Amino acid sequence: MKGKIGVFSIPNEGSTFWFTIPLVHAAPEEVVPLSSELLRHDSVTEGAEILLAEDHPTNQVITRLHLEKSGHVVTVVDNGQKAVDICTDRSFDLILMDLQMPQLDGLEAAQVIRKQGGPNGKTPILAMTASAEADTRDACDDARIDDVLVKPVRSHHLLEVVDHWLTFGGPLTPRPKEFSEDDSASDDLGAPIDMDLALQNFAGNRPLLDAALEKFIEQTRDDIEAMKRQGRSVIPTEVERSAHKIKGAAAYLRASPLADAARELEEKARKGRPSTTAAAIETLESQLGHLSEHVSAKDPSHRSA
Repeated sequence: MKGKIGVFSIPNEGSTFWFTIPLVHAAPEEVVPLSSELLRHDSVTEGAEILLAEDHPTNQVITRLHLEKSGHVVTVVDNGQKAVDICTDRSFDLILMDLQMPQLDGLEAAQVIRKQGGPNGKTPILAMTASAEADTRDACDDARIDDVLVKPVRSHHLLEVVDHWLTFGGPLTPRPKEFSEDDSASDDLGAPIDMDLALQNFAGNRPLLDAALEKFIEQTRDDIEAMKRQGRSVIPTEVERSAHKIKGAAAYLRASPLADAARELEEKARKGRPSTTAAAIETLESQLGHLSEHVSAKDPSHRSA
């Protein structure tokens, strides 16, 4: 039948056999809207206990939403130390670990979890990071982190990778297409946010999206004010960390201009130049203002402070 057959195998763990058969497409009975198609994922591992270690509220909401819609039980902690503490006494099937968190970062938390053994000594740990650089992946290998997901993670990609780890205990190959900067481009050219794509990330739940936007704008405004209060004594590493978080959350929300401004600030802060960093903070503040005004115009219940 001109098909193909193959095998994916992990020594001492098991094998997955696959095959393909070319078939003729039947005429569809119903046309499924693209947004619904992107959100659909039939989980084969529902009911898994998953620990999500993530400190940004927006990222917490979106990741938890999609995992719970697939039937998983999700526990959320907002720093690495809390992840270590809960892993000491409670067993999880999978751990999703943000790399940049307060108290203990994700790399340090993973190292402690592996070193202390216990109920999660061999639990799969998947890093979630906005950095796709080789150095980041090498650091994850050194920390005995099993896999890396690059933020912002597509919901279908997240669930495919999670299902594969829960089922086969190994990485998914070939990998689904990860998010790229080209994907963040808005269909609504010039708009501070693509509301249609943002709504897809929230599984069509508009009240949840509105609440997340309101909280994100408020949190980002506070972060920017904290940066500005430091004046010339601004600490590059702290600004870089804040910009990194804003960049990831803005990309999840499909607020591309704000994500680009945060990316620029992150790069300027990494170089440690106060004058260019201050200018980048002003640009970020301006883009946040545009986003706030746009959201308020779409929904009068949102008002800028």
